[in-house]
Amino acid sequence: MLFPFSHDGRALSVFALDPTANPNFLALFLVPIAAFTLAQLTDLQKQQFILWPALLLNFIAIVLSRSRGGILGLTLGILFVLLTRFKKNLWGRVGIVVIVMLVVTGIYRSLPNLAATPNSGRIASSNNIRYEIWKTTREMLASPKPIFVGFGLGNYQQTFTEFTKDRVNYPEFIAPEALTPHNLVLALWANGGLLMVMSFIWLIVVAFKKRGGLAAQSALIALLGHGLVDTPYFKNDLSVLFWIIIVLIMISGKYDTA
Repeated sequence: MLFPFSHDGRALSVFALDPTANPNFLALFLVPIAAFTLAQLTDLQKQQFILWPALLLNFIAIVLSRSRGGILGLTLGILFVLLTRFKKNLWGRVGIVVIVMLVVTGIYRSLPNLAATPNSGRIASSNNIRYEIWKTTREMLASPKPIFVGFGLGNYQQTFTEFTKDRVNYPEFIAPEALTPHNLVLALWANGGLLMVMSFIWLIVVAFKKRGGLAAQSALIALLGHGLVDTPYFKNDLSVLFWIIIVLIMISGKYDTA
């Protein structure tokens, strides 16, 4: 099958080969690629027939993965393209308004429901688990040493599990899901401390001072948008994809000296 599915009906595609994978892995990989492809198609001089079916397949896979973080990231990537290239166009303005409304609605629907139970469904459960992981990670990072150096690469879940072993429901329901902090900034902080966070921010600022790399920048926006609710870096394929995007930005334009 083109899109092998998980037990709850979400697309896995090639990630079905990994028994520990979940459908979010598929969205994490495809969202920046979809944003890049869409931005390329907005340049009439670069339109190619092969890009349309590639974009369609990407969209289908992302939707079937049912990754709300992936859809958020892709939406923000599209919004970046509209703001950059079509903000003076009537339909571009309409698109911007529609997308902003969709983003606000999505954020509202993603707020944790603290009254939810384990039987409240996947979305309520996912929202609440992420909320608890974010809250606990901030507590873990509050000590002086973790603030500056983090917990070390690959030590997050072990540290999280040990930190929460005496808390109600954490060992059974939350710690097993805390493979990462489910947020890019928290993941950088937990793995490498403040220096890693500041270095990453500097790199992003440098990347967006470039002019002429719209497609790669839209891919980066999509990746960062997805990073609000997931960790689109600390995994081999995602790290390679991130650095490919950065290199494409660096070689595709001039710096804005204004």
